[in-house]
Amino acid sequence: MKKFLQKILLHSLLLTTAIGAVVMARYAKGTHKLWPDLHSIPPNFISNSVCFNAKLEHAKEEGRLLSAKTLIIGSSLGLNNVSGAILTRSFGEKAYNFSSWGFKPHETFQVLKQLEGKLAIQRLVLPFNNTEFLADAKQIDYQAVHDHFFAPGLLTQVRGYFTNFTLDNFIKDWSLRTKYIYRDNEGYTLKFADDGSINLHANNFVRSEEGSPLAYYDTTGFARFNRSLDSISQYCDRNNIELTMVYLPWRHDLLTPKRTKQVEYVANYLRAKYHNKFVDLSRLPVERKNYVDGGHMFEEGAITITNALVDTLAIRKQIVTLRNHHGAPRTTIASL
Repeated sequence: MKKFLQKILLHSLLLTTAIGAVVMARYAKGTHKLWPDLHSIPPNFISNSVCFNAKLEHAKEEGRLLSAKTLIIGSSLGLNNVSGAILTRSFGEKAYNFSSWGFKPHETFQVLKQLEGKLAIQRLVLPFNNTEFLADAKQIDYQAVHDHFFAPGLLTQVRGYFTNFTLDNFIKDWSLRTKYIYRDNEGYTLKFADDGSINLHANNFVRSEEGSPLAYYDTTGFARFNRSLDSISQYCDRNNIELTMVYLPWRHDLLTPKRTKQVEYVANYLRAKYHNKFVDLSRLPVERKNYVDGGHMFEEGAITITNALVDTLAIRKQIVTLRNHHGAPRTTIASL
């Protein structure tokens, strides 16, 4: 029996050593680093998205999500193109950017539903363009998202870590975090500002090896996207949350006459349906130098977009105030 246990221990040690060697070899290949960065070890695997998992940790730290009055939620377009800091200064209450890479509206709704009645938000900002019409989806344990914020403890941490854990996911996420949590001049950076946004700096900008630049996408999948908007709109109505959907601009040179008509169709449809819940910035003039690619913005572009959003909402509020004061009918607010 003693020899048998010794063999078991020896084989376990050899197996652990072999797995460790494989992990470190692949980590070194992916990061070009000989020494591991222990600070960037993935904190959880609640989803199969390294960005979403990192955002969950950031949102929990210092109560950033739970104390927010304004929540920006969407994909990397919301992450890069809308500044939580500007909204905080403009509204006078804390805004937090809960966006992450490829976070689609149907996933947004599921997360909001899990957290319903437990957030302090009074305003929800949903930035998007046509890429949100795509049907791709992440693997997210929505119950684990809830427990991450509201059921702390060892069991929650263990479950959150092993929900989507595989050796491949661990190596990939660790490598990506090592490369991108420290720098703000790369397209795939995971260096969140305190407000949750990512402020991409144009100086010495490095094009990431992962993925490809955003190009124009047509209206395929718009009906499915619209159903998700309905769910989010009803959620906001039910919880007395002011919803603002923001249709973001494409880089002008990408818009052929056919594509311009597609963008106009989307804008006209959503304006007619959602009225003052919809803000159309699709024609906002943003200098080409402020675009990272076809739709993502450097920091200066995000400032332009966020200021335009704030100005639009301020004008609408003034019009409503004037009409309420003078008793005039509210008929054309949605056109702004």
